[in-house]
Amino acid sequence: MGLRHLWLLVPFFAAAARSWLPIGDNSFLWHVRSGVDQLTAGEVLRTDPYSFTRLGEPWRTQSWLADLLYGQLETWFAALRWVPWFSFLAASLVLGLVLALVFSRRGSLTSVGVAIVLFGWILMPYANPRPVVLSYALFALLSMIIVSNGRFLWAVPGLMWLWASVHGSFIVGIGLLAMDAVRLRSRRHAGALALGLVGASMTAHGVGVWEILYRFAANRRGLDFILEWQPPNFQSPWLLPFVATIGILMVGLAAQRIRQRDLWLIVPIVAFGLLSSRNVMPAIVLLMPWVGEGLAPLRRDDEIPRGDLRSMVTAGLLVVVSVVAVSLPPRLNSERFPADAMVDALEPGPAFHTMGTGGYLIYAAADDRRVFVDDRVELYGPDFLGVYLDASFGVTWRELFAEWQLEQALLANASALLTKLVEDGWQVCRADDHFSVVAVDCP
Repeated sequence: MGLRHLWLLVPFFAAAARSWLPIGDNSFLWHVRSGVDQLTAGEVLRTDPYSFTRLGEPWRTQSWLADLLYGQLETWFAALRWVPWFSFLAASLVLGLVLALVFSRRGSLTSVGVAIVLFGWILMPYANPRPVVLSYALFALLSMIIVSNGRFLWAVPGLMWLWASVHGSFIVGIGLLAMDAVRLRSRRHAGALALGLVGASMTAHGVGVWEILYRFAANRRGLDFILEWQPPNFQSPWLLPFVATIGILMVGLAAQRIRQRDLWLIVPIVAFGLLSSRNVMPAIVLLMPWVGEGLAPLRRDDEIPRGDLRSMVTAGLLVVVSVVAVSLPPRLNSERFPADAMVDALEPGPAFHTMGTGGYLIYAAADDRRVFVDDRVELYGPDFLGVYLDASFGVTWRELFAEWQLEQALLANASALLTKLVEDGWQVCRADDHFSVVAVDCP
């Protein structure tokens, strides 16, 4: 492979660099704790053990299989030392599957290179270690089934079982299989869809997996409190490849390189990606086969040229730098998560904190400390989250604090509520550059 083809490795190098960034996703951290607890208990969680505001209420771990993986890795390699490697390998798996998918459709290194760079660019902000990153690989596998003309339909039940055990987005896969059956008017595809529904219903939660989705749908208003569920901001440079993807698809359709019947899938997938920032990544995964079709006019170079010394040295350096990056010790984002000293400064008993801190506290706090709130919106519901949000902005906080007998709080220094509490006579018990612990009376 010559130097001009090394750009195929650039997204993998970017994934290695991305894995070294400080860990900043709070929901990932409660997944780790959930995995450890489920391994210890020998069963999946069905009620909430982590909050004092919803303690004991029905709550199922949708991503139970991914959580078990996290828990086992945390048992083997404590203190999140495994996270950079996991992030890199998971992102590389997604990149490799998409690379194989596009190459199988076009076979041109040039068109595949353009496609994988576009895809790698948009993957970077989404390549965090949460269970959702595993679902991207499952989206890619579903794309292979869709474009295989029925050759891999036998894999649908197992894929749906795995997907339903890893992430709730499996329901999108079910919907795509249904649309594909309509697109092809195929009884075989309809039969595969039926078996996929059976497979999804045979996880550790059984038919309870549908209860999880129902509870999630019933609390859709709660998603208004989560930034990633807001409509995508296409002014962001990270989302420009999605806009480019739509343009490539339109060119391919106008040139009749994309079949009309494929619009039964392409149009809903594009619309799905436009609904929220969270949907952009799975949408572009599913669109990649047709992106390859749209890039068909690019110069074809089907024979991979023999390597030269410069290309081999460059590739070797990329590999070495990648290994060094993912081998560095993991770091937590100090602006998003409080230091251990801040957590230790809290007295036993209930404390107020923000949703973004909740997942970290579930992971890091002692067993006898439960959280006020975290990002499990399906558990807390929109009404509770609305009251919480008002309080976090310093509005109607007195009523909420009185209801839950809150006399201490862990807040970011820039918090409006922190200012209100100090003005109301609360004392600052401990503070650092980013967080403060305040209480009615410091010990």
